Amino acid sequence: MENLGIYSTVASKKEISELMDEAKRIKFETMSDSFYNPGIADYPVTVVAVKVNKTLKKVFDGTPDAPADLKKFEENLHLFFTDSTRIWHQEGKHGSSD
Repeated sequence: MENLGIYSTVASKKEISELMDEAKRIKFETMSDSFYNPGIADYPVTVVAVKVNKTLKKVFDGTPDAPADLKKFEENLHLFFTDSTRIWHQEGKHGSSD
């Protein structure tokens, strides 16, 4: 399995601002904490956590019927973290966090 361990990367203020603006636009902070349908077995689950003003908000998405805005936000986060140009450093391996 690739990328086991703790990794870090650098994000620009603009990148973080865009993600936070999207979270605000979709009202992530006031969104329901859980979207779950007990009638659907083995559906993949996504947990998104965003910290705003020292408050951590988590949303559990375990249904295809979750709001479209949440699904798009999840997709944008995925693209942010899997961008092939993003450089990841394994903690303890690059000398800055030993």
